[in-house]
Amino acid sequence: MSKTLIEFYDRRQGFKYWAVDENGKVTRNWPEHNHTWLGVEVTNLTGLKNGSVVEYLLDGNPGRVESTVRSVKPLTSIDVPVALIGDNYCAGFVQGPRAYSPQERFAVELVAEEIFAGYPYTVERLGSQATGGLDSKWRITPEGV
Repeated sequence: MSKTLIEFYDRRQGFKYWAVDENGKVTRNWPEHNHTWLGVEVTNLTGLKNGSVVEYLLDGNPGRVESTVRSVKPLTSIDVPVALIGDNYCAGFVQGPRAYSPQERFAVELVAEEIFAGYPYTVERLGSQATGGLDSKWRITPEGV
């Protein structure tokens, strides 16, 4: 199992995102209660999906998060195509996050922010690959991957 980003529906619980390591341990949560959930073990990670509830162990005691899961995404590198459309670069996917900007890198960073929601990442251009209507390809890599 890889590192995972869990997004919760915002029910004013103070946190909206958890980053979970390969063993199901919460390694980061935000935007608030940054240290409250660190080290908690998610026990139902493999079955999590939109609408489900996170079950966990905290100091050996079972519990569940009352806010339901909005999305579960693997924290893996993603290659993003970029095309120049008129005066703007369009970065993203046909069905998925997409962003427009006069600056190529900024369009990619907008897509990265939409995908990884505040989790630290880097972006790099993958050489000049102007083919088939694409002007370039970029790689977004989450921290620690």
